Amino acid sequence: MPLTNHPGRIPLTEELHARPFPVIDAPAKIYYLALRMDDPNSDALQTLAEHLGLPAPEKGNHYYGSKNTTALKWEQHTEFQTFTLISKPKSKGFPDAWLTSLNAAIVTRAKIDMLPSVTTKDANTYLIENLSGPEHEALAVTAVLDRDAILACDFKIGADDHVAMVILPIGQVGPHRLGRIAQRLLEIETYRAMSMLTLPIAREVFGRINALDKTLSDLVDQLIKPDAQRAEILDALSTVSAELEALNAAHSYRFSAGTAYSEIVKNRISILREERVLGRQTFHEFFMRRFQPAMNTCTAAEQRLAEITKRAARAFEMLSTRANLLATEQNIEVLAALNKRSELQLRLQETVEGLSVVAISYYGVNLLGYLISPIAVEMGFDKTMAKAALVLPVVIGTWLGIRFAKRRFFGKNKKG
Repeated sequence: MPLTNHPGRIPLTEELHARPFPVIDAPAKIYYLALRMDDPNSDALQTLAEHLGLPAPEKGNHYYGSKNTTALKWEQHTEFQTFTLISKPKSKGFPDAWLTSLNAAIVTRAKIDMLPSVTTKDANTYLIENLSGPEHEALAVTAVLDRDAILACDFKIGADDHVAMVILPIGQVGPHRLGRIAQRLLEIETYRAMSMLTLPIAREVFGRINALDKTLSDLVDQLIKPDAQRAEILDALSTVSAELEALNAAHSYRFSAGTAYSEIVKNRISILREERVLGRQTFHEFFMRRFQPAMNTCTAAEQRLAEITKRAARAFEMLSTRANLLATEQNIEVLAALNKRSELQLRLQETVEGLSVVAISYYGVNLLGYLISPIAVEMGFDKTMAKAALVLPVVIGTWLGIRFAKRRFFGKNKKG
C-alpha cells in the first residue's frame, strides 16, 4: 500500500499553531472582551472586522488581523468567545455601534495599559507615585519572566465597566514577549471569571443539600425502628435520590468546568515566574487569599453532593435488602403452607383412590356377574357364589390397573 498521512495528522498538527500570541509594540492600549454568545454562529466577528477596516475573517476557531496600528485577535472557546483589540494608547476601544449590536453576556471586560519601556528604577517610581495608597490596597503587583515586565491589577470592575491592568516593560523587551505577557494576563482574568461562575451554583447546591441531608437522616432514623413503614420510607428515599440525581445532572458539568478553569488560572500564574516588587502582594498571593476560598467552596459543594448521593444509595440499598429479606421470609412461609396443603391433597387423593378401587370393583363384579351367571347356572354352580368368587380378582386387578396408570402418567410428567 502507498504511504499516506493519517487523516488527523495535518489538522491536529496545525491545531498546535492555531492560536498564536499577539505581537505588541509598547506603548499600546489593549481592550478585551470575553462573551457568551446567544448565537455562537453570529457574524459579530465579521461585523467588527468591517468596522475596523481589517481583512475579512475565514471560517475557523481563530482569527488574527492587523492594519497599520490596529490588530484584532479572536478565539472561539467551548463556552465563550474572546475579542482582543490592540491599538495605540489613544484608542477608545471597540466601536460603540458594534457593542450595542451584540446579543451576548459579558464574562469579563478588561483593558491593559502597556506603558513604554522603562528602567527598574523608573518602574518603581511609577508604582510609588501612581499605584500606592489606601485605594490600591487590593492591588497585586508582580515582576514576571525574569523581571522583563511588571504587572499590576486589582481585578475590580471599574467605573467604565472594565478590569484595569497595567504592564510596565523593563528594558528592551521584544513585541513577541510582550504579546505573550499580555495574553497570559488576560487568560488569568478570563479563566478566573469562568471558574467563579460555579460559585453561585455551589451556594445553591449547598442550600438544597442541607434540606435533603436532614430528610435523609430522618428517613434513616425511621428505618432502624422495628415498626418502620418500609413502603413509605422507600417512596421517600426514591424522591430524595431522584432530586440528588437531578442536581448531579444539572450541575456536574459546571463543577467539572470550574475545576478545570481554576487549574488553568494556577497554571498561567506559575508560568509568569513571579518575583515580589516593593513588598506588594503577588498574583499568587492575591489568588490564594481571594480566589482559592471560592474554589474551595465549589469543590466542597461537589464533594458533599457526591457524598450525600452515595449515602442515599446506601440507604436505598439497605432498605431494599430488608425488603428482600422480608419477601424471602414470606415466600418461605408460603412454600411451607403449600407443602402442607400438598400433603393434605395427597392424603385425600389416596383416600379417593381407595374409594375409586371399591367403586370400580363393584361395577366390575356386577358386569362380570351378568356375563358368567348363565354359564355358572348351566354348569351347576350357584350364581351368587360365582359372583362372590369374582370379587377378589376384580379388586386386585382394579388396584393394579389404577397403580399402573398412575405410574405411567406421573412417570411421563416427571420426564417432561
